[in-house]
Amino acid sequence: MTAIAALSGGPIASVYQYFPNKSAIIAALHSDYLSKVEKLIGEGGGNVDDIATPRKALALFERTFDLYRRYIIEKPHSLDLLNAVHADKALAVRDIAAARAQANFLSDRTKHLVRKERWRDYSDTVFIFCHTAASTIRLSFMVASAEREKIVAEFKSIARMRLESYFTGVHPRFP
Repeated sequence: MTAIAALSGGPIASVYQYFPNKSAIIAALHSDYLSKVEKLIGEGGGNVDDIATPRKALALFERTFDLYRRYIIEKPHSLDLLNAVHADKALAVRDIAAARAQANFLSDRTKHLVRKERWRDYSDTVFIFCHTAASTIRLSFMVASAEREKIVAEFKSIARMRLESYFTGVHPRFP
């Protein structure tokens, strides 16, 4: 709090007026982060009419992942913020809700390419990929640079194969 007060040029009492504790600061930063990510996904999401083929839908998912990854590369401090968010149960729940909203946005733009009886499963899969995309990017920053691109490529490959299964109607069976 002292450091924030010093950076703001105001008294520490002013900081406590707006941020009664560390969680409140993290929540404010997380809200700003979520707004920026939502804007990125909106920019990458395009118009539903433009997503007329599975190939275009897969390109949408890859473009969205790449935009998010570029954002994290440009703002690596976001990784520290996400670690703090996941350490706070209430903020982690909010982060999961944001991933669900992002997934709904993306699946709503692409579900017309999926058989109607598979829409719920498809939406669940897109949610899992939205949430794990952020985890994958965080993981890629924690390993040696030689391994970083391999992790990203593998995630994209897994996501592509699974999403393609919804578009083709051919689903792998697991015991």
